[in-house]
Amino acid sequence: LTVEPGTAFFREHRAGRLVLPDDDDGARMLEDTWRICADAGYQPYEVSNFAQAGQECCHNLTYWRYGEYVGAGPGAHGRLRLDGKLIAVAQRRAPDGWIGDVERTGHGTETLEIVDMSDRAAECLMMGLRTREGISDARFEQTVGQALESQISVAKIAKFVDGGWLQHEDGVLRATPRGWAVLDTLLSDLLTA
Repeated sequence: LTVEPGTAFFREHRAGRLVLPDDDDGARMLEDTWRICADAGYQPYEVSNFAQAGQECCHNLTYWRYGEYVGAGPGAHGRLRLDGKLIAVAQRRAPDGWIGDVERTGHGTETLEIVDMSDRAAECLMMGLRTREGISDARFEQTVGQALESQISVAKIAKFVDGGWLQHEDGVLRATPRGWAVLDTLLSDLLTA
């Protein structure tokens, strides 16, 4: 669980009413979840989602594969490719304000921003490593416009492969179960120069 500012979880955590487990306890809880789900016939296809084979959520896989999606309604976000550029779209959060904007202007879009190559690379990697399938070198290059090794050094990838946190085989980079257990830290380290 990531506690995001501006959420009820954030307020509860700051007030001391929501206490998160430390990294070791969190990793053990994740391993317990994997075992319990596996015993019931469910496998993780994303770090926090489980399904029986063939029953994975296509909607969510679009996000994790860094595909395009439209965000409709108050507070919604989208990622669209227009004229060769990736555009991040955010709708106004407050429902009343969003409805008012739609009535006045025909839409509730608050921001439209071009996602630069560095942010595309980080987002693509963050989303892809959340999945069991990982991200192929080819999909990364197609999505970002540069090879994976132009964003993360071969030596850094090798370090995490040797440590047992990543696998990089047959042109696909994926987190191991050990890497999934510390994914936020792993991603932070991978994305730091």
